[in-house]
Amino acid sequence: MLSLFPLLVAITATAVSAIPLDSLQLRDSWGPSVLDDAVEVKGDHLTKQYSQYGALKNITKSCVVQHSGEGQDDTPNLLEAVAKCGSKDVEIVFEEGILYNIYSPFQLKNLSNVHFSIKGNLQFSEDREMIQKQVANITAYATYGKAYMQFTGQDVTIQGSKDSGSGWLNCFGQKWWDIETTNYTNNDLSANRPQTMAFDVKRGSILDLKIYKQIAWNIALLGEHISVDKPSILFNISVNNTFIWGVSESTGYPFNTDGVNVKSEHTLIENSVIYGGDDCVAIVSGAQDLVFRDAFCRGTHGLSIGSLGKDGANSTVEDVLISDVRIEKSTYAARFKSWVGGGGHASNISWVNIEARQVIQPIFVTTSYYDQQFGKPKDALNQTTKIIDFTFKNFWGDIDSNAPKLSDATCVTDPCWNYVEGADGSQVIILQLDRFLPIDGIKFENVHNFVTSNRKTGSVLCNPDYLKPADVDTLGFQCLNGPLVST
Repeated sequence: MLSLFPLLVAITATAVSAIPLDSLQLRDSWGPSVLDDAVEVKGDHLTKQYSQYGALKNITKSCVVQHSGEGQDDTPNLLEAVAKCGSKDVEIVFEEGILYNIYSPFQLKNLSNVHFSIKGNLQFSEDREMIQKQVANITAYATYGKAYMQFTGQDVTIQGSKDSGSGWLNCFGQKWWDIETTNYTNNDLSANRPQTMAFDVKRGSILDLKIYKQIAWNIALLGEHISVDKPSILFNISVNNTFIWGVSESTGYPFNTDGVNVKSEHTLIENSVIYGGDDCVAIVSGAQDLVFRDAFCRGTHGLSIGSLGKDGANSTVEDVLISDVRIEKSTYAARFKSWVGGGGHASNISWVNIEARQVIQPIFVTTSYYDQQFGKPKDALNQTTKIIDFTFKNFWGDIDSNAPKLSDATCVTDPCWNYVEGADGSQVIILQLDRFLPIDGIKFENVHNFVTSNRKTGSVLCNPDYLKPADVDTLGFQCLNGPLVST
């Protein structure tokens, strides 16, 4: 079984040969860091330094997870190692050269200064029906799928390996994708898909982790806010140098394979490579003070805020900077999505230095989202999710105007879930707003450098009646349904 991983490495190395896993330097090749840019982001995370994450501190004991042999579940051995070592000031080691079988979901709670070192490799079971039964019995709350692996506590690190053949987790998602694509309307077959991991910690790091063919949603960051004495550790949670490979080898589509779902506070995600079939990053209600930077995304639904306000919920996202990202063959580059009738607000959000290649809609903002399978609500609540101080700066690339139905293989209804009236494959910017004038501050700067594959002039969809006069004046382009003209 160990021979599987050199094969995976060969596949992924070929696919991302231009993007080395060990030392992503995207920002250096594009010029100065956006942290030195003149973009005002009110969170104080842009003005201070943070300590080196992932360092072992005050570890008093180290325990090795034993391997039971091929085909045997090693999850009990993991739990035994934690019980033996304790859950404070310890290191838990998955040994190099061993393929561990994580055949059962687990919850590790009340961790305190625990370092998980994955020097070997991990894999889930290939038995889809067994996993469905296991996930059905998980009682923990989940925004998306219930997490197969759950970590809670404080000062927790999950450390993969800088070796390209180690530090992998194989989820065997292909079998699930094939089932879902063939039987999209059969909920029983795709029920109880797990999220790979929930990381609900105060001060934590995920480093050098490589995930292969996640079943569905991948990493959920749920950490709570902790006040930290300045100028000590600034980011409570950091994710660095992760590699996620959610690419199908058949016609089966990797539905809902989000790279990272974020609802944590004081979070840094950088140097990541994410392949998938849904959001590269999805920043949802509860997220505050987040930096996502120096990343490569492919095949995704973009760099997303939301969705927010579903079922009339009051949702909040505040102080987010997404910068220095190359995104390819994706439905969107930058996206904001809130539901019809939603409440709350998203404030101080910036997308800066985004290179979008073969993207269908580079910038898409909607406060009018609804489930197309059920139709637009007849009596939506008399409210909308507010957009406050959004910035889109330095976007360039090309638009894939030839994509079927201007979408991807997730388009299984007619009209497609992302249908926008008037969209024809030339739009650089789409503002799909509502009558409640949801915006209080939005600006676009240097977003016109796009080429369309259908040779049409880059255009916009924008209704000035749904913007306040002050925002029309400072928007940065002429708000109309027509050519993109910067102002």
